[in-house]
This record gives sequence, C-alpha cells and structure tokens, in this order.
Amino acid sequence: MESRALAALGQIADRLQLPLRIEQQSCCGALDSHLGRPRPACLPDLSVGQPVVAINSGCTAQWRNQLAPHHVTPIAQWLQHRLAAAAPSLRSRTARVAVHVPCSQRGIQGEALALRQLLDMLPGIECVALPGQPTCCGAAGTYFLNQPEISQRLADEMACAIVGLGVDIVVSSNGGCRAQIGQALHEIGSQVRVLHPAELVALHLEPRD
Repeated sequence: MESRALAALGQIADRLQLPLRIEQQSCCGALDSHLGRPRPACLPDLSVGQPVVAINSGCTAQWRNQLAPHHVTPIAQWLQHRLAAAAPSLRSRTARVAVHVPCSQRGIQGEALALRQLLDMLPGIECVALPGQPTCCGAAGTYFLNQPEISQRLADEMACAIVGLGVDIVVSSNGGCRAQIGQALHEIGSQVRVLHPAELVALHLEPRD
C-alpha cells in the first residue's frame, strides 16, 4: 500500500543526497491490535543509532507505544527538517491541496502542524483544511472490513466534502485513509489525486543533473 510513498522517498533521498535504508522486515503490529490479536512487534534494529522514521501515521502511533517516543520520528517532521536546506531549489507547482488529518495522527504531538508547515514550504501550494478535522474517513484500521456499510457511508461523506472544496489534491499520511478516500472519490467520478506527503514533496524537487 505504501509503494508509491517509498518510491517518492527514494527520489527525495537521491535528490538531497540523504542516507536512507528502507526496513522491509519490521512490523508494528497495528492491524493485529485492531483485530484484537495483539502480538509483539518485529522491532527495528536501533543499535546502529539511526533514527526510525515511520511513513504511516498508524504505524507511528503503534511504534511509539512499542519504543521510546523519541526513537520514532513522524514522516512530516522528518521531511520538514530535511527540506529546509533545499527550499531555494524547489520548483513551483500550482495546486489547491486539502490536508487530511487521520484519526491516528491526533495522538502524535505536533505532527498535524508539521504537515501543514511542510506543505507551506512548497511553492504554489494553497492549503485547504477539511472541515471538522480530524474526522474519520471510515478506514479506521480494519473497520472498513468489520463494518463495511458504516465505513462506506463515512467515506462517501468525506469524498463529497472534498469535491465541494474544489481542490486538486488530498494529502494524508495514512495509507489506509488514502486508499479509502481515493476509492470513494473514484466512485463518484472525481479526478482529485490522493497523495502521501512524500509524493507531493517529490513533485517539487528538481531532478539531479
């Protein structure tokens, strides 16, 4: 589900010449917890002294329950700090962007603000807040599987609200929310794109020579 976000992070790391190691084996165990089957997380190796950056808000919240919070950096904060030095080389792309705040992001102090500040760094972007945020899109971990009818109603309501804002893009740091919102928008014939923050950042970075 996060393959596009990972590809965008690879582009960002290449453009900014940042060391980046994608951890493929670790799992935070969030979905098992949603299903009432808690299990120990497959913890990442912290012995190398590298920061752990979680690219999904649900994983961020879960990892912070498993590890000391200062060991886990939410993706928007990480991107915001790394992008500061590259600000002069960012290219302008005009777009109205709706900022979606996932329910899981409510417990991550400063992450919603960091996402907004990150988007404000991108030239040409006009940020628009979705009304009533944070509001559940209906994905809610495994809720879309357990309660499909209620989940669909929540998704339809959010999709209609997004279309009413007249935006070009929706940005969310939660993969389940992006899938849910994207499907709901597609079903009503909307062309609004639903992106991970890293995907939007990658669009504003000039390719290396």
